[in-house]
Amino acid sequence: MELHQIRYFLAACETLNFTRAAEMRHVSQPALTKAIHMLEDELGGALFDTQSRPIRLTAFGALLRGQFAQIHDILLDIKTTAKRFHMLEDSTFAIGILNTIGQNRFVEIVRRLQEHLLGVSITITHIGQNQLIEALNSGKLELAIVPWCPGFASQIEGAELYEEPYMLAVPDKHRFAQAPSVALADLDKEGFVQRSHCEQITEIRDILTAKKISMELHLDTDQDGFAKLMIGAGLGVGIMPQSLITPPLVGVPIDDLGVSRAFHIAHKKGRSLSPIAEKVFETLAALHQK
Repeated sequence: MELHQIRYFLAACETLNFTRAAEMRHVSQPALTKAIHMLEDELGGALFDTQSRPIRLTAFGALLRGQFAQIHDILLDIKTTAKRFHMLEDSTFAIGILNTIGQNRFVEIVRRLQEHLLGVSITITHIGQNQLIEALNSGKLELAIVPWCPGFASQIEGAELYEEPYMLAVPDKHRFAQAPSVALADLDKEGFVQRSHCEQITEIRDILTAKKISMELHLDTDQDGFAKLMIGAGLGVGIMPQSLITPPLVGVPIDDLGVSRAFHIAHKKGRSLSPIAEKVFETLAALHQK
């Protein structure tokens, strides 16, 4: 059965006249009558006694009227919900964001989403890079904000949001704190607090090894907050993305390091995005133009 058949049936129930029911539904009377007869054939019984004047519902029609009314209301609700979804009203969208993103960048992203996606409730999944890629590939997430890595190019695609350098993180009273920059040679024998989960840790280690820079590992942790606390307490220096370095820590450029990370708004390669995901993607991609 079709929605229009149900609508015609309910109009006829209300008017008890096929002509007036057709006028109510803005169709011809023959078209309405044919649709109702086809519905009767499908259900296997007459819905109206057309011999009486005015016509009246048969016992079979009266039995089904309430159920048809419920179906009609449910279908209208579905259409309304779909329309509101495509208009981004009263919608919920989950986006993944790397858990090592700096708090200022994080706030900037969330603020932009709130400003440009009125009526959309944003749920943020704050996890590691490999977990985000897995969530994109499995379909648990449509979009995620991740540092771009050539190794993921066959799985995901997207648009660049911003790039940030890795810098030396020191306490504000450290001897390097006021320096315009440092060289890697300045860090030889320096106490080091290492972020074991750093996306560029292998590249940084290789550069230090190649330049024969030997930093003394004082702490190895997978918690950014703990690493920053230890650096702030003077237990070593760190090398981390610029956005992670916040007071009381100071970020100092490292002249000959040349390591950075570029964040992308990414989705599974070749996947069509929902209307909400497309809007989120466009909204965040515009950050790169600022």
